[in-house]
Amino acid sequence: MLGVVLYEIFIKILPLKFAGIGILVGLTIGIISARMYHLSWDKDAKKIVSRLDIIGIIILVFYLAFVIVRSRLIGIFVAAPVVGAVGFSITAGVMIGRVVGTRNAIMEILKEREII
Repeated sequence: MLGVVLYEIFIKILPLKFAGIGILVGLTIGIISARMYHLSWDKDAKKIVSRLDIIGIIILVFYLAFVIVRSRLIGIFVAAPVVGAVGFSITAGVMIGRVVGTRNAIMEILKEREII
């Protein structure tokens, strides 16, 4: 996704300002949505496991609602020709944000267990 965004910036379909804002919005959404799954340590299996809790379900519902209306929301703020490109930048930010959020949660658990 990030490659697509960079290509669209390079061929001047997507202004750099819109790409940056899209990625920042996506990062925020991604870090929040990474909380959908509660991560914990399974003593018997000796590994990190995930499960959906009530907060995760609420975040999942809001995330799905955002995904459904994303193009309409973006269309409010940018012109029609760049809606798709801004959507890609937000998606790239969400993907990066979810990785960062999940990584931070895993690192925290491993530090608590003094594994790292």
